[in-house]
Amino acid sequence: LVFSLPAPETPAAPSDPGRKNLTVALGVMTYYGWANAATSGENTFQAYIDKIVRFAGYLLREGHSIRLVIGEHSDRRAADELLARLPTASIHSVPPFCAVPQIDSLEDVLREIAAADLAVVTRFHNAVCALMLDKPVVSIGYSDKNDSLLADMGLGAFCQHIDSFDL
Repeated sequence: LVFSLPAPETPAAPSDPGRKNLTVALGVMTYYGWANAATSGENTFQAYIDKIVRFAGYLLREGHSIRLVIGEHSDRRAADELLARLPTASIHSVPPFCAVPQIDSLEDVLREIAAADLAVVTRFHNAVCALMLDKPVVSIGYSDKNDSLLADMGLGAFCQHIDSFDL
């Protein structure tokens, strides 16, 4: 049903087959574990962010660009933590290699993912948005629904669970 919704007009990612550097829509989430308890789940959040920082650092060192995508306002903490830690990942400057747009709506999420070559996301609806836009997507999911969605689209091999994903 959701795929029958019209996607808003969005600018496409640059299309140059010879281009080596990619723009990755990196969807981050303030994830405290399945119980979503900030106090008891802080270690879970820190472990997730540590891996995301390492992944983002790798992308930037390789010359790729990142567009951070959040799925709800509470995810701003994850984006802020990622940006605060990037210098420790041997990145000399974040801008312009890492864009952090204001995201307040589904249209904003679609716009950011449309401007990327591929998406690596945590939130379910960010994976749906990438699929709606025919973008390659990797799901670092927190629920079986993420795995089911990608499996239904023939992309089951591109799923990892947020608690145990392997960079």
